[in-house]
Amino acid sequence: MSRLSDALVVVVSEETSTISVALDGNLVRNYQPESLYSFLVRQLDVGVK
Repeated sequence: MSRLSDALVVVVSEETSTISVALDGNLVRNYQPESLYSFLVRQLDVGVK
């Protein structure tokens, strides 16, 4: 999905709780919750108050 569109996909493993992100056809594994939050804010260009 992330390869064919501008989708950003967040995957959380039920077994290991590992957080991964797929963007532009690339999969990055082992995100920590804090770094995932920062990544999402940057990618989505969200103004944080």
